[in-house]
Amino acid sequence: MRARSPPRAASWDTHPLQSQPLQPVDRSRELCTALVSAPDVRTSPSEGESMPTTTRAAETRLVHPVFPSDTNHYHTLFGGQAMAWMDQAAFICATRYCRRRVVTVHSSDLSFRRPVPEGSIVELVAQVARTGRTSLEVAVEMWIEPMEREGRELACRGAFTLVALGDDGKPVPVPPLAQRVGA
Repeated sequence: MRARSPPRAASWDTHPLQSQPLQPVDRSRELCTALVSAPDVRTSPSEGESMPTTTRAAETRLVHPVFPSDTNHYHTLFGGQAMAWMDQAAFICATRYCRRRVVTVHSSDLSFRRPVPEGSIVELVAQVARTGRTSLEVAVEMWIEPMEREGRELACRGAFTLVALGDDGKPVPVPPLAQRVGA
């Protein structure tokens, strides 16, 4: 008896609604050209050059879609998930600012202004608000963007205090927060 072969699935290079194979498109040159020719775009300092303190990464933005696994029985974002995402944004912001290992030691002033519905996009904006000798306070805002229309609303705001650690696990000094240019 001959083994039966399974039904043929659409291959990666054939669109399921067409019998013609899809043609790969190489847009890498276009992307590179766009990045190189874009005015005022500077992603990092040149080799051997360091960024001045005034341009230190004092802001971080993260974007998350709100999937059903992130929500409660009301189909809104779990408060604990919102706090976790906000803490991650604060951690990344503080790490990028001082380029040290950091740990969260305190969260405060967490205020939920409106529920975040399932199917939304959230943007977290974290900014270093102030620095101490070994600590940083990072303010984080969570903004809701509905997928089906323009606009955004503030959903949550909070503050996180993080401490920089050296290789020995002890607190180490962080760079002072410089005055922003034009502020």
